[in-house]
Amino acid sequence: GTPEDIAATILLLAGPGGPFYAGACLSPNGGDVMH
Repeated sequence: GTPEDIAATILLLAGPGGPFYAGACLSPNGGDVMH
């Protein structure tokens, strides 16, 4: 991901909805998936 992706994820988790993501696996990678 880009620094902007990471910043958006940090803001999401630090915001009022952050506690709802407890135990979630987040991948701030811009939507790219590699198998």
